[in-house]
Amino acid sequence: EKIGDEHGMAKTFNNLGLVYKAKGEWDKAIEFYNNSLKIKEKIGDEHGMARTKANIGILYKEQGKKDEARRLLEESLRTLERIRDRPNAEIVRKHLEDL
Repeated sequence: EKIGDEHGMAKTFNNLGLVYKAKGEWDKAIEFYNNSLKIKEKIGDEHGMARTKANIGILYKEQGKKDEARRLLEESLRTLERIRDRPNAEIVRKHLEDL
């Protein structure tokens, strides 16, 4: 944080979200994902925002929060399709189909 590496901080927060999700600590995971998302919004990292929104959407899906999950996954998919990230778009599409 002291060196101003916002990309690195955003990635670290996202990865911590993944760790806490895997541990079943969903509130902590959401906290770290949201921290990551705020930084990515600040620096204009559209690809990173799409991937983090997908991570949050998938977590909401697993929690049964279908409306929140659908909103975030659809936002993520629109961006991923626009920037032509087909592999990640396909993953998000599959999660949407499961809702």
